[in-house]
Amino acid sequence: MMLSFAVDTASHAATMRFLEKPDVFNVFITRARVAQHVYLSIDKTQLRPDSLLHAYIHMAEQGAIEKYDLDTGTQYHHQFLMEVEQNLHGRGFQTRAVYTTGGLSMDLMVIRDHW
Repeated sequence: MMLSFAVDTASHAATMRFLEKPDVFNVFITRARVAQHVYLSIDKTQLRPDSLLHAYIHMAEQGAIEKYDLDTGTQYHHQFLMEVEQNLHGRGFQTRAVYTTGGLSMDLMVIRDHW
């Protein structure tokens, strides 16, 4: 998926306010299935330090947004998923993280009964 944040210093203030809505921002950063390529038309230093876009770009640059893969034995990079899995295991459920079926990757599959 390619995300182009077509904003610059001349953009209307409403454009930046639109990007500050957490529900809207969440929709366009969580739709990629395999890869996400981000394009900025603004110098990132000109973004407000407390903006969602600034935080997202900063996390991506720091490598905080990583894909985790249990099949290759790499460590979890998503603490919340690990906590959910541990809780479910404690309740007797089986789970599969980063499970792919039908060409779609799921963050977590929960198995209630064996098949």
